[in-house]
Order: sequence, then C-alpha cells, then structure tokens
Amino acid sequence: PQFKSSGNYMAPTLMNINGYFHPAIVYGEFVGWDGKTPYAEKPPFYEGVKQEAAGDIIMQMSDEYMAIKEAVNKVHPEVDLHTVIPMRDFFFNAYKNDISDGSTFARALNTNKGYKGLMHSMVPAPDGNGLFPDWNSRYLTEDIPFGLVPIKGIALTVGVPTPTIDRTIEWCQAKMGKEYLVGGQLSGKNINESRCPQRYGFNSIDAMVTVVTGE
Repeated sequence: PQFKSSGNYMAPTLMNINGYFHPAIVYGEFVGWDGKTPYAEKPPFYEGVKQEAAGDIIMQMSDEYMAIKEAVNKVHPEVDLHTVIPMRDFFFNAYKNDISDGSTFARALNTNKGYKGLMHSMVPAPDGNGLFPDWNSRYLTEDIPFGLVPIKGIALTVGVPTPTIDRTIEWCQAKMGKEYLVGGQLSGKNINESRCPQRYGFNSIDAMVTVVTGE
C-alpha cells in the first residue's frame, strides 16, 4: 500500500467536531440552570438541542474557525487546509442519510438517527434527590483542553477574535474548576494540562508551520 500525505495537522484540529459540539451543547443546556434545582431525569443530549442555544453557538463557532483558516492561509497559503469547511456543510454531508429534518442545524442534530438516545451526563444531587450536571464528564474534561483550547491557541497566533469560543471556554472552565483562558489569553494556571500550541512554546503561526516543514 502507498500512503499519501494530505492536508496539514492544523486541519483536524480546526475540524475537531466533538470539540465544538460537546461543550456547546452542555453550555446551551445548563447555562440558565440555577445551580440548585435538581433534574428529575437526564436531559437528552442531541435530541434536546435548541437552535437559539447550542444550534446558534455551533454556527457561530463555525464562522470563527473558518476565519482562522482564512487567516492562516493568508500568511501561509502553502498550508493545506482544504478539509476545513463550514460545519453545516460537513454535518449534512456526513449524515445526509440519517437526518430527517434539516430545517435548522438544531433540528438536524435532533433528528439524526446516529445520535438517538444519547443523554447528558449527570450525577446524583448532593441530597440524593434528583440529578445535577456532571462537570467532570468527557464532554468537558476532554473537549475543552484538547478541543476548544487548542483551536483558540491557533486563533491567537493569527490574531482572529473568537468571542463565541471564548465565552464557551470561560463558562466551561469555571464549571470544571479549571483555568485556561484569562483575559483573552491562554495564560491560565491549568494551561499545561491542555494541548494548545502555546503550552509547547509555539506562539506564532510561523513557528507552528516550521514544525511541519522544517524550514
């Protein structure tokens, strides 16, 4: 067999679907929770997504990572990011045979057969009556430090503002008891637990590209 190199390592980082979906859906479901009223049962994960909550957040994140792609290619057109495409295009192509209602992005998530039956991760309430959100679920502990934080790291190297990604990181890190993003910079005390380029000393897009090209 022959293996052909295609694309750049930044492409799968920017197209980390779970990194966008999972934190956005947790944020959308629980951002209005009062922190004390227990849930009677686990809320549905994808089937419960609302367009005005996680649906819009994911679409805004899509605009932000596409802006990052454009900025990277403006200074380094040789970096192959052809696989980085708008989220709607990716999702509707990947699940075109599984979605029964594509009227909005939220409805596409709601009606995707591949997502049916998945629920939010919950833990027993402190008094044992009902359920509280699980802030230690993989939807946050993996997809913030290894998903959104590295994407934010790339954005910083090319000066692209990412207000929706920032807001999501800040809310999620507070729930996790972690600190990655502080004042718009990846300078929090837990940054070494992440996979952002700044953790490894790559603070410019030139430095990141050099890692791959050796030039």
